[in-house]
Amino acid sequence: MFDEPEDIFSDTAPAPAAPTAPRPAAVQAAPAAPLVSPSEYAPSGGGFPWKGIVIAFAVVLVISAAAALAYFLLTSNTPATPGVPNVSDSVSEDTGVPSPSSTPAPVVTPPPVVTPPASPEPDQDRDGLTDAQEAQLGTSPVEADSDVDGLYDKEELDVYGTDPLDPDTDADTYRDGDEVRNGYNPNGSGKLLPIPGAS
Repeated sequence: MFDEPEDIFSDTAPAPAAPTAPRPAAVQAAPAAPLVSPSEYAPSGGGFPWKGIVIAFAVVLVISAAAALAYFLLTSNTPATPGVPNVSDSVSEDTGVPSPSSTPAPVVTPPPVVTPPASPEPDQDRDGLTDAQEAQLGTSPVEADSDVDGLYDKEELDVYGTDPLDPDTDADTYRDGDEVRNGYNPNGSGKLLPIPGAS
């Protein structure tokens, strides 16, 4: 159907190969560039900010020195804790021996513990009458004022001579404790002169 295309280059001779250049034996190094100062690289508008860096470093150095001085001054003048000796005042630095001008810290001793003598017989309400005496009298061993008249049971018996089981011993409608506080006799009429038990 179709004819084979004709090769138009079939009659021409092949082109000769391109000559290859000989390879050099060694590559020679380029000569070194001359040294140039950093200012020559700087653009015309300004250079590296050496001056600013030096100033910043100086400011940091001054602040650090001030902080160290403040720390030293504050720690060397701190008052000692009460009761704890200040080691820097009492011990010399070179020998470790206490200096003669230092005063030793006072020794604080706790007060002695005083225990009341044990009662030979129990007294639960601590009114001065033992539980056995209260049992004989019929008063309460757990209430210091059995008749709730304002006087302790022992006071009524030993000081005023009133009944520890009757809040109004003289039956004048006033409680025994109220009469004593107002200076009246809880055992009868009249004033309490002198007040019993008063010296």
